[in-house]
Amino acid sequence: MATLLLTAVGSAIGGPIGAAIGAMAGQRVDQALFAPKGRQGARLADLAVQASTYGASIPRLYGRMRVSGTVIWATDLREERQKVSQGKGRPKATVYSYSASIAVLLSARPIRGIGRIWADGTLLRGAAGDFKIETGFRVHSGAPDQPVDPLIASAEGAATPAYRGRAYAVFEDMALESFGNRIPNLSFEVLADDGPVGVADVLVDLVGGELEGNLGITLDGYAADGSSVAAALAPLNDIAGLDWTDDGEVLHVGRSDLPSTLIAEEDLGAAAGLSGGPRLPQKRGAAESLAARVELGFADPNRDYQLGLQSIDLHASGQVLHIDLPGALAADNAAHWARERLFTARRETMSAEVRLPWRYLAAWPAASLVVQSQLWRIRSVALDGMCIVASLSPRSAMPLASVPVDGGRIVAEADRAAGRTMLHLADLPSVQDAAASAPLVVAAAAGTAPGWRSAVLMQRAGPTAPWEDLGRTAAPARMGIVRNPLGAASPHLMDVRNALTVELLHDGMSLLNVSDDALWTGANLALVGGEVLQFGMAERFAPGRWILSRLLRGRRGTESRITDHAAQEPFLLLDPETLVALSVPTGASSIDVMAKGVGDPDGVTASLTAVGAALRPLSPVHLRAMPLSDGTIDLQWTRRSREGWRWLDGIEVPIAEEAELYRIEIVALPSAQRIDVTLAQPHLHLSAAQLGDMRAAGATSLTISVRQIGRFAQSDPATKAFPI
Repeated sequence: MATLLLTAVGSAIGGPIGAAIGAMAGQRVDQALFAPKGRQGARLADLAVQASTYGASIPRLYGRMRVSGTVIWATDLREERQKVSQGKGRPKATVYSYSASIAVLLSARPIRGIGRIWADGTLLRGAAGDFKIETGFRVHSGAPDQPVDPLIASAEGAATPAYRGRAYAVFEDMALESFGNRIPNLSFEVLADDGPVGVADVLVDLVGGELEGNLGITLDGYAADGSSVAAALAPLNDIAGLDWTDDGEVLHVGRSDLPSTLIAEEDLGAAAGLSGGPRLPQKRGAAESLAARVELGFADPNRDYQLGLQSIDLHASGQVLHIDLPGALAADNAAHWARERLFTARRETMSAEVRLPWRYLAAWPAASLVVQSQLWRIRSVALDGMCIVASLSPRSAMPLASVPVDGGRIVAEADRAAGRTMLHLADLPSVQDAAASAPLVVAAAAGTAPGWRSAVLMQRAGPTAPWEDLGRTAAPARMGIVRNPLGAASPHLMDVRNALTVELLHDGMSLLNVSDDALWTGANLALVGGEVLQFGMAERFAPGRWILSRLLRGRRGTESRITDHAAQEPFLLLDPETLVALSVPTGASSIDVMAKGVGDPDGVTASLTAVGAALRPLSPVHLRAMPLSDGTIDLQWTRRSREGWRWLDGIEVPIAEEAELYRIEIVALPSAQRIDVTLAQPHLHLSAAQLGDMRAAGATSLTISVRQIGRFAQSDPATKAFPI
């Protein structure tokens, strides 16, 4: 330190008096080097905006701070093209997606790690380290032996710097779809120390030597920036009014606990060759020069480190002081420092001057003088003949404010984990009014946690076929498992006897009640196992668990699956906004689909074998056998249609196939005689001779199955048994 050096030089030249003069001169130099004068460091706004300016200074981070950093390397945008289906009968669309790799320099000193990350103000990485989009990521903490980043080295070659002693983060192939296909403005929660940092620790690191003094100031984080130590410390001096003094051996930094000198009453008012002058002349500044309001800007850790502002106002005329602190602290602490800075500024308008005998030079340096039992801060010192002239201002400190203040609130995005992707494939019957001309195979996906957004989809037609890109999933589906086997019921009446207990993937999913009128128009359509049903009532009884009642069963022609239920079978709400229609290659016996989200390092695969439920005609209904008086039996049935699900006009529904055609199988029991016939009308006449032959062979009953033959497939059978 300058004081130590000049003290030694002065002692060598002029003995004790020379040493004292050297100490005073050194004190002046030290104050010029270390004591901040004016605002020169980084502002909060500087930390919030990402830049890539060549030669820009990088802050030294302490504690926990949110900064945007400086982009030091980036690739061009990488474009990928994908063909995605737009639905049946429509051509595939070409979708372009973009990614980029970037490196961001964060701190000019080593750090411990990275917490949360925001992109354009949206949470990109949660507190648990989970990313909300696809990206590779690694942190170089700034170790003295830190290696070169392999990605940067592969692009830049042997001249790539390792940035040792500097902390930076690297994103590899960051997906940009969520940010308008551009690199977003990033900000990082940097963990530079284990917890809150004391200002003394910051000073020791910046000055690079031992300090003495109990500052009593603790911040959650601090960004020291500027062209000099003085500039880096200027914001701290703005709020704390730090004093510096060097006794020739140790640099003392602090406030009221710095070295002080007691001035004897009889030594006041010294003059050259005599004493008895004015002892402690004082003066006060004009009223308009007094500070009347202080505004302190800071980063509030309780509000995601967003800009906070605490102001103290005396509601009087005077000056307004604005302090911009590039540090993180709680709102009540910020209010305390604003209050202290206001009253300190008002005190500093009062000044005094004391003239002391030459012998006090030997007791120099000191940061404070005790004069007439009052503590004064030394603002400047001069020599006048054989006297010391010290300019003073009153010194006092306020205790830390204990009254909590309101730091304000923000609408912060919830830090929700994405969880693993759950993928469900379904071969659906037609859910639209128009008859389908291709299988309706859909993929639905969601995550096991509320933060899941989407996943990349790929498909292949069989285990040996190559994977093809399908684009991305739709909105998260409401899906889960059924806890209880669903009992049988009629497909023609509302099922008020059975209830369905469903466990959704997480409690962030919900189901809604609907009116009976809404049910008739197709609301709350769900796939349970192989049955399509609707529910009118949905009651949540535990986190993620629901009881569904007022059921309409066997919808969309799935009445044959009403009795096929078991516990733990899948549940899927058939919301068109959550379903991705898949194209099934002609002749494919099975398809495989893979989904890969941010929580799926290896991807999730689902398979489907039989497809084509939407192409099958609906099974006939109202199959009846009517014995006639001539000993014959007339078989009749009513057909249904894949085109339209409501009988609106009271006339026959459209065929929706190329022709009306039925296959009838009649088995006589126990003789096992069979009659197989194909008809073009919905009735069959069994003659007396046919029935007589069956009875002669020992038949006592007939089992009849009727299927409608459609353009692509035949329906499930309508069956009936009756005695003969």
